[in-house]
Amino acid sequence: MKNYVLILLVFISSIIGCHEKNPILENPQIGTLNREDPDILLEDVINSIGLGLIRTAQNESFRSYVHTKAQQQFDGDDNVLLKTIQATQNVTGVDLVEDILLGIDTYAPLIQGETGYGITNSESDITDGVNAFPYYDRTFYLQIFVPFIDEVDLGEMPVIGLLVDNDTLLKGYELNGNGGVSVIDLTESDARNRLVWVVSINEVVNNDGNIPKDVFMSNKTEGTGKYIRLNSVYIKDKKEGWGAGRADISFVARKVLGCGTPSGAATAGMPFIKISNNQLNSWQNGFCYQLNYIAPYGGVLNPDDFQHYLFYEKDASTNNNQKTFTFTNSYLSVVNGAYSNCLSTLQYTPLYYFTKDSDYGSTISNLPVPYYEVNAGTNSYNNYKTENWGGNQFKLEASFN
Repeated sequence: MKNYVLILLVFISSIIGCHEKNPILENPQIGTLNREDPDILLEDVINSIGLGLIRTAQNESFRSYVHTKAQQQFDGDDNVLLKTIQATQNVTGVDLVEDILLGIDTYAPLIQGETGYGITNSESDITDGVNAFPYYDRTFYLQIFVPFIDEVDLGEMPVIGLLVDNDTLLKGYELNGNGGVSVIDLTESDARNRLVWVVSINEVVNNDGNIPKDVFMSNKTEGTGKYIRLNSVYIKDKKEGWGAGRADISFVARKVLGCGTPSGAATAGMPFIKISNNQLNSWQNGFCYQLNYIAPYGGVLNPDDFQHYLFYEKDASTNNNQKTFTFTNSYLSVVNGAYSNCLSTLQYTPLYYFTKDSDYGSTISNLPVPYYEVNAGTNSYNNYKTENWGGNQFKLEASFN
């Protein structure tokens, strides 16, 4: 009798153990998270959300909602923030965090292939990834970007792309015929011929998840004074792969008043225009973006004042993308020789900007030379200078209001 009781207890214990065991822990990718490195953890969270979306994307009405929101282009591109989707679950009927976690639990044990990134099924990790991911002193907001949304069949099941470090060849996930998930490589050709959802960091919104006030302001000319504005651009190389969408053309600027006195008015990291593939190799205008005031007072301008610009492709503000913007002696020859003595001692706190690519170019302008003249009989400036860096052209306009 004791033997029967012992066998029964062992049998019951084994059943209980099976129910308590989390099958995801059998997957070799689980447990590889490096929580000491925010960059690696960010990659793993993007990977995990991408995997979980395989389940969510099977919901046809959810797909339709994502596509509708992406086509609204809230930031100028075909994407939607995950936090926006989560906040409207009363519309979609989907709790995105919960559904992604279910997708991870379902498909992590069934992955065929390796993305090279870890997987987390931590609710706090996925909640941060969906709502607001803390990254050093910054906050990132993840999104679903739909490349070539006007060319592909939006009715089909999407494959999921992961934009982590390479925006031209992406790792991704797709359902396979065995009910599992295969790891795939995605190229631009793939994205043009099938529906792809790319999980990535939004490069436009600020730490609050909102579009900065000055981005996309079409004609920023308030106030009085002489200023320089960007009249139009001609982009040959948009320095942005298909997986990251339109190019975010941005600038960083430093205004210096008088002989070597740095002004506090500096601007960095504002993408003022987005360029798509079909806008390459043609002039884009109509925005007249004011870069910065040369003089903060109307009608008076010190000839020693000048401004230093650098144009670049804005990328996610990760530490790996951080660059430093400084005024160096290499630019002194550009400015009138009379400035060289004081500029050589110019000191100020560097500005930082974020790009993974080389810059479009940098220039210094000072008034009233070399290219600004008051129109006779009027109180306005109307002269242009076009900077050409490798075929990428930026037309600057001196104006007065």
